[in-house]
Amino acid sequence: MTSICMMLVAASLAVSAQNTTMLGNAESRILLLEHAWNKAERRRDIQALDQLLAGTFTYADNDGSFYTKAQFLESIRNAAEAIEQLVNEQGNARI
Repeated sequence: MTSICMMLVAASLAVSAQNTTMLGNAESRILLLEHAWNKAERRRDIQALDQLLAGTFTYADNDGSFYTKAQFLESIRNAAEAIEQLVNEQGNARI
């Protein structure tokens, strides 16, 4: 009986560790996608942005302007100024 309990505890710990790893991987993927978005926007890579952003994407700019995905992509395509730097200095993803 004791060995069965120990096996159940060991199995529970293994599943818990696996779930933690899966969450860590998901959080890492989110941060990598954020980095890819910044890179695509800096390079004005409309095709990459189109693939990264959902069809229902909406964006609120720091001046209060509100954009649909199509409007956002158009604003990147027609931007008068070049983006020299676009980075996330610190970030966490929580799932």
